[in-house]
Parts: sequence; structure tokens; C-alpha cells
Amino acid sequence: MTTIHHSSGFTALILWVSGVVALILSCTLLIMHVQAVTALRESALPLVAEAPALERRIALLKEQIDVAELQKALASGSQEERIRVSVLPIKTALDRNLMIFSLLQNDLEQRSLIGPLSPITVGDPRSRKDGLTAIPVTMQWKVRGEGMVEIFAFLRIAGLLTVGDALTQAQKSTLISATEAENPAAIVALEQFFATDLQSYGAEPRPFEEQLRRSLPSESFLLTLNPILRESLLHTVQLLFQGTFGQELAKQRLWPMPFIVLEKASIKAGSALDWYQVDMTVLLLSRGT
Repeated sequence: MTTIHHSSGFTALILWVSGVVALILSCTLLIMHVQAVTALRESALPLVAEAPALERRIALLKEQIDVAELQKALASGSQEERIRVSVLPIKTALDRNLMIFSLLQNDLEQRSLIGPLSPITVGDPRSRKDGLTAIPVTMQWKVRGEGMVEIFAFLRIAGLLTVGDALTQAQKSTLISATEAENPAAIVALEQFFATDLQSYGAEPRPFEEQLRRSLPSESFLLTLNPILRESLLHTVQLLFQGTFGQELAKQRLWPMPFIVLEKASIKAGSALDWYQVDMTVLLLSRGT
């Protein structure tokens, strides 16, 4: 009987120890499960909370891409045609090109900024390494300082089509970065501003600028935009196109202007104060002969 009693006690002890071990293991597993659930919740809940915003952002980006691609598709064909017909035609239309110089001269004459224009000499066409054909045109201008500035400004914008063409890559990149920081959705409005016809903008810039400012009205963006509008070639565009020169370009259907490159120029002091003699040769470019 004593042997049976000791055996029963030993068995009970083993069962008790096993129960304790099982309980400890269960608690350990439970704690690990709780930790895993907590970790999952800590990592997943922020993602879940951000999901709607991310989805909206993705949808917005897709919409922007669709609109941008549509605008590009619509504009590329139109601009390509304008380049082929006016800016870089197959054959240089000398009469059309010389008429543009005549309009510029008339505009300067009306403001008493120019004297008689010397005879214009047209040279023989010559091929360039870039595959284009260049016709040299030599002329002499006797102008006041303000008139000289406008002549060189005219040469800088000849061949440009849009507002974006008149901005440097650095200026465009600055505006794009400022837009993305302020309101990424407004990038479409900025692209529309870049695609604005340059002559239309130069003649009346305010509607185009105000439309962009309405899309990005913050002071920080305006502090970026306004200096670029003042200091870029756009200021020169307004100077030229808001006078009779710009009006006559539109009236005579001479816009877009052909691509003109200044080959060489010399400037001498004139016979009176603030008068200069400018001798220059420009190249009228085309895609053929």
C-alpha cells in the first residue's frame, strides 16, 4: 500500500509540473501573439490611414498625366506645322522676312529712335553642319540706344513660339519646383502657361499671368514667379509686342516669325549723343534651299 501511495504522489507531481510548463508556454505564446498583433497594428494602421490619401494622389497624378499627354498631342501637331510653315520652312521666303525688318524699322521711326536704314544686302544660300540652309543678310542701322536694345531683343525672340520658349531651362525648372512644393495639382495650369502663344502673351500678358496666379495664389509662389516675369525674355516680348510692331505682325499675318540668327555685329558711336551705328549680318534659316 505504501508503494502505491508514493507512486501516485510522484505521478501527481509530474502532472503538476507539466501543467505549469504548459501554462508558461501558453503565456509565452500569448505574449508573442500580442506583440505580433501590436507590431502589425503599429505598422499597418498608418498605411491604412494613408491609403485614401495615396489613392487620391495616384488618381490625381494619372489625371495630370492624361491631361498633359492630351495637351501635348494637340499642341505638337499644331506647333510642328507652324515650325514647318513659318519658323523653319522648306524654302526661305525672302519677301516675308524682309517685311518683318521693315515693320520693325517703321515702329522705331514712329518713336524717333532710328535714322535712315542702309540698303540690305542678301547673300547666297549656304549649307550648315546641322543640315539647315542659311541666307546671310547684311544691313546697317543708325539708332538711338533704346532702338538698338529693341533690335537685338527682336533677334533674340525671332523663331520662338510659346511663353516656355522664352524662358531658360533653369527658369522653367524653378517654376515647376515651386509649383510641386505649393500645389502639385496646379502643374497643369503651369504647363498651360508655358504653352501660351508668345505673341498673344506679349500683346496682353495680364490675363495669362492672372490665370496662373489664381491657381497658385500663395505668397511664396508669387515671390518665385514675379522676378522671373520681370527679368526673363518675357519682359522683352512685352516691350516689342505691345507697340505697333506687334500689332502689324498680327495684321500682316507675319507671326510666327522666322528663325533668325545673329552672325556678327559691330557697334560704333554715332555723330550725336545716344546715337549709334550698328552693322550686322544675320542668317535666315530654313530646312532646304
